[in-house]
Amino acid sequence: MGIREAIARILRRRRNGNGRTDAHQILKESLLRQFDVFERRGFGRKNAGDEFFDLFRRSIADMLHIKSQFTYEEVIAELERLRIREYLKERLINFCKKMIDAEYSAARMTQEELRHFFSEIREIIQSF
Repeated sequence: MGIREAIARILRRRRNGNGRTDAHQILKESLLRQFDVFERRGFGRKNAGDEFFDLFRRSIADMLHIKSQFTYEEVIAELERLRIREYLKERLINFCKKMIDAEYSAARMTQEELRHFFSEIREIIQSF
């Protein structure tokens, strides 16, 4: 059974005491584990920036249940419609805007910039 099937099965169960489903917690932990693996592999690799963009896109797709390719503008529009905490919504929208600038910039992302993006998205996922 894959992660999506496990999450779907758990979603059918009742909510836990804090109002969130167990699947929500499992998804959050799964995303954080993926970022831990990325961090262990190091920020200095030649393709670390591209890997980060891919990881972020997969994470957003999982968090927002998007099944197809998407643009950051589409994610921002989807976030605007979602009923989530306003603070979290604003952080995600601002982060997506930063990702647009970074991913489509002619300059390569530095290790310092990558570390900053990395820590910011981890904080966002933890508060999701």
